[in-house]
Amino acid sequence: ETMNTEKLGRGHVGKKRKEERAKELIGTLHQSKDGELEVIGYEGNTRVLVRFIETGYRTTVSMRAITTGEVHDRYKPTIFGIGYVDDKFPIETEIRKKAYNVWHAMLKRCTDPNNHNYNDVTVDPRWHSFKNFCEDIRELKGYDRWVNEKGYALDKDIKVKGNRTYSKEFCKFVTVGENAIDAVSRKMEKRWLEKQAQRKPVYQSSSVTW
Repeated sequence: ETMNTEKLGRGHVGKKRKEERAKELIGTLHQSKDGELEVIGYEGNTRVLVRFIETGYRTTVSMRAITTGEVHDRYKPTIFGIGYVDDKFPIETEIRKKAYNVWHAMLKRCTDPNNHNYNDVTVDPRWHSFKNFCEDIRELKGYDRWVNEKGYALDKDIKVKGNRTYSKEFCKFVTVGENAIDAVSRKMEKRWLEKQAQRKPVYQSSSVTW
């Protein structure tokens, strides 16, 4: 019994020492695989609050994760240089996969220099976050059909003609057929306007009689 009491005592002292060491980390800078971070608070036991210097992302981690450099910055733009996954959020696995494919394809189109049809198309900075994208698309027209049926696509320019930004304000889900018809009609209209611009103006010569 005396040994057990001694063990408990040592365990308590060890725990207290670890807690003290965790508190002592506040204000210190550390390097992780995702960049430099600062310890900005103590969260109890050996857990501390950290903030990444570059992105401002905050998270609570164990003291051990800091020493091994295994702290992940969920604001780090790892998808085509602009997209980031963001904090964890509740979403069904199947919808998450489906949404990720749409989000990934959207970012790819808008950042590919060889995709000339999208050279002037941008993604709202709010949608650089996959978490925000998933939250916002729930409110878009056609969302339920996109979730439950096949053959639906995210469209940016049927709702507001000529729009060149992917955002909650301008997008909706439409059938792939609707999307294709709209794309063809836009191309035809563009060609017609180009032809009109190329046509030389005709000046009428008027003969003046004195």
